Amino acid sequence: MAAGSGSYDADADATDAADDQHEFIRSLFTISTDCHGDDDDCDGDDDDISEHTWICPNNSSLSIIYHLTIYAPGHGNRIWNSSACIAQHLLIPEFRSMIIDSTRQRRIEWPPKTCLEFGAGAALPSLALLHEGAYRVILTDSARANNRTFDALHKSVHVNAKVWNISEEELSHRVQIVPHTWGEADELSCALGGERNNNLADLVIASDCIYNPTHHLSLLQSAVRSMSDNGLFIVGYSLHGNVPPDRVLHFFHVAKHEFGLEIVKEVMREYDCQEGIGSNDRNRAVVYVKVLARQLNSPDDDT
Repeated sequence: MAAGSGSYDADADATDAADDQHEFIRSLFTISTDCHGDDDDCDGDDDDISEHTWICPNNSSLSIIYHLTIYAPGHGNRIWNSSACIAQHLLIPEFRSMIIDSTRQRRIEWPPKTCLEFGAGAALPSLALLHEGAYRVILTDSARANNRTFDALHKSVHVNAKVWNISEEELSHRVQIVPHTWGEADELSCALGGERNNNLADLVIASDCIYNPTHHLSLLQSAVRSMSDNGLFIVGYSLHGNVPPDRVLHFFHVAKHEFGLEIVKEVMREYDCQEGIGSNDRNRAVVYVKVLARQLNSPDDDT
């Protein structure tokens, strides 16, 4: 049975229930009570948004300022190893060559023309691409998220733009922040050029987005709709233990057999702990990055 079918409903319910419980617990220790639902403006002060600095390994002169809000749904109020790992591989040329496939028909320009990140959260990969000079960067997060989630993204973009001497006018042309529900044709379709889809992404990124198998199918639908013919889909993940590893890895089976995406590059990085939750489980701290591309029409392709 394909990922995203009813066989995973129990896990989805358990994950959503846990998220709701975490949101409730956070609310008990929060002074402000302005944010209660998806439609709230939450236009109060910035006490609920914290500012942090990530310093790139292997190059301490490269740093990114990012913002997090306690009101972010799910686990979007934390930075995860996968996000930092992908950002590092985009910023450091020798690391970049490990994940950017420039062979066969898949050569993409650097910096890329159009980039898209799903479930951005802290958005380190998108901010790294902005730093690298990508012509257009689209940051998305769940349409379920309240406005403070998007306020935090806006703050991150504008603060770093000032540091990197990117003018407000230039920024308005290069960056879009869009709410998006995976699998749906919503604001993201307009951002990519509407029905003509004339601005499809060279580079699509999903960092720690495949831990819940229920959403595999919808994420892949969004990714494939958004990718240019020669585009790359960078998927970073850790095995968090919420479901057996084979069910997480089923994402790549569905990607290949239902969406025609093959793995063209992959790397693994070991961290001391899982930064997002302070876990010292070394197995859980490992990050896997797999880069997907559309299968080429070749007799050697395993379809």
